[in-house]
Amino acid sequence: MRRRTADGDRYFLIHVIPVQLDAENISGYAIYTDVTERREYEQRLERQNERLDQFASIVSHDLRNPLSVATGYLELARETGDEEHFDRVDAALDRMDHLVEDLLSLARKGEIVGERRETSLRALAERAWANVSTEDAELVVEEDRTLNVDPDRATELLENLFRNAVEHGSTAGDGGGGGGDADAGGPATRPSVDAPAAPTVRVGPVEYRGGDATGFYVEDDGPGIPENEREKVFETGYTSDETGTGLGLAITRHIAEAHGWDVRALSGHEGGARFEFKFDESREASAAES
Repeated sequence: MRRRTADGDRYFLIHVIPVQLDAENISGYAIYTDVTERREYEQRLERQNERLDQFASIVSHDLRNPLSVATGYLELARETGDEEHFDRVDAALDRMDHLVEDLLSLARKGEIVGERRETSLRALAERAWANVSTEDAELVVEEDRTLNVDPDRATELLENLFRNAVEHGSTAGDGGGGGGDADAGGPATRPSVDAPAAPTVRVGPVEYRGGDATGFYVEDDGPGIPENEREKVFETGYTSDETGTGLGLAITRHIAEAHGWDVRALSGHEGGARFEFKFDESREASAAES
């Protein structure tokens, strides 16, 4: 049981021992054994196991993208004999190695987000775009902004959104739905004759009324997300794609919340999907301290 003591709440294991057996309402001894440290240790282990499961999901999901890039460019190199494609294969393998080492290091520390520093939104977007199989899609950074982020985790966040936008935007013409998780195919994937136009993905800052909060958005011109599914898309395992893992947007939300940001899915100005990340200084400071 839990007891409030002079040192705060403590947890005790209690053994009650009667003075005399086979008697009612008899006096006895209550022996309290302080097990607070053991209980706190068990709680830490439970939280650590939950985080490790989460990191395992992130690693298994986010490794798919550079793997597909490497596979695609390797196929192109074989077809064309152009050795320049090997540079992209090498970059993708380096990205995989970095993801594994970085995420495992963070998992050992028990945190999703590591050290933060001032980073350009444009630089993050361009870095993430280069790590995704974007086919003929176009990235437009409307306006730059400086963010206080863990650059690697923020890059992963954008990679998942870009992959989601490109994959669903490229399948809009043949029944592909928006808003679920997508696993991008390699660059060697050839679009069909009737394939829709490649999507445009836009990134830019957001100013909220009152000036007490700022943020940024990622928006595409694809099929969008039905209004009744805009909360569900962030749930682990939710996907509208039969080949998806349902982890991409769930990971996006976890990374955003670890930074102290609110994330919501909306309808874009051209009917596509729009994701807004809202944050203020007090919440970011609180998240950084935790």
